[in-house]
Amino acid sequence: MKKSSSSSQFDFPKTVKDNIFRAVDGRCSVPRCKRPAMGPRSDGDGSINMGKACHIYSAAPGGPRGRGGKDENFIRSAANGLWCCAYHSDLIDKDKGDGYSAATLFAWKKLAEARIKKLMDHAPSPLGWVESIGFDEFFGRVNPPKIKLSRNTLLWGENASGKTVLLELAATVTNSRYGWRFVEQVVSNPGSNTEPSVQGKVCYSTVDMPDKVLQLVVRGDEIAREENGMVCLLPPGDIEILHLQEKDLDFYKRDVDHVRMLMRALNVDKSALLALTRISDKPLLPGCSRLCFSGKYDEQDNAIYELEFKIQGRDFYVPFYRLGGSEKVCIIIDLLIIKAREVAKQRLTLLLIDSAISNFDGANFQKLLIALTKENFQSIVVVSTVVEEDILERDSQGRMKLVQLDYLEPWRLAQLFA
Repeated sequence: MKKSSSSSQFDFPKTVKDNIFRAVDGRCSVPRCKRPAMGPRSDGDGSINMGKACHIYSAAPGGPRGRGGKDENFIRSAANGLWCCAYHSDLIDKDKGDGYSAATLFAWKKLAEARIKKLMDHAPSPLGWVESIGFDEFFGRVNPPKIKLSRNTLLWGENASGKTVLLELAATVTNSRYGWRFVEQVVSNPGSNTEPSVQGKVCYSTVDMPDKVLQLVVRGDEIAREENGMVCLLPPGDIEILHLQEKDLDFYKRDVDHVRMLMRALNVDKSALLALTRISDKPLLPGCSRLCFSGKYDEQDNAIYELEFKIQGRDFYVPFYRLGGSEKVCIIIDLLIIKAREVAKQRLTLLLIDSAISNFDGANFQKLLIALTKENFQSIVVVSTVVEEDILERDSQGRMKLVQLDYLEPWRLAQLFA
């Protein structure tokens, strides 16, 4: 009896393995890996292969990462293959591939191939990978917070475990205003300010630089970005980290100038803000935005502008203050996603979303996660207490894990403990 395709092993043909190998010049596709995947024989006669063509979606039924609904032709194709060194070829499939999502491995594949293309024809590429974010020193804490990233990372932590400060550390890479809480704590702390009380780093890779470490150091009332011990005068030009903070959103007040609020929340100038509001491809709340003069002025005699929104399918605009709380947040996050989408065309991009979505119910949270998995940038979303019971459960050892739901499959959980 012929086996059904669902129970068959879909191995790569030899020609496909050769294509996967050649597309990355035989180098391991894991972004920061320096292990050789090919080397000389001990007798000096010829070479020995120490790498492997790995399946992203599984060759075997029920294997690591499953088959993602893909057919046999795709599973056997080079598009589903990742060339890895011997160490990483085993690692990515441990625990049924739980630590390495298909989305992560496809992103690594694109980056590895872009590096070879750059060597061939000097073609620039914005692709890259943020490996980890963490503190080396945080006011004497024994285990300062740090996490390793996936393509799409859900961050869960106990109270006072460091979720918010970790994201602020990362966001300081692009804009130092996110790190000023650290300065305030250092300055208010008695004792010497010559030694750093706060020190962290963001480890990432780009097409040009496979192993970058950007240090963030707080000494006294200064925040310094350092690379290889040298102070960087400006934020790095090869990475942008976007962060949405609830405290930047003053939309619960009347007579707030929405132009200034949105410029601060999105980290853009007025020209970029107006361009973002005109883009209609909004994943969370489809519709059109516009900024209108409210007819009022603030105490400094500056004109106050108000955001208005027309929900798709309706023929009238609604003032922002009349929308529901979750609708307001959806509009702001849509603008941030559109910005991240544009930035990702130019440089490595990481989007961080924290307490701004604390009022999202399960449906809105699901919609957000689905939208982010379709984008061409990495993202971290903090799990709020509102949705915690819907998406998390404890394993046999008492640690949190994601519930098995289709929309959560591309996501991986990072955990912090107080």
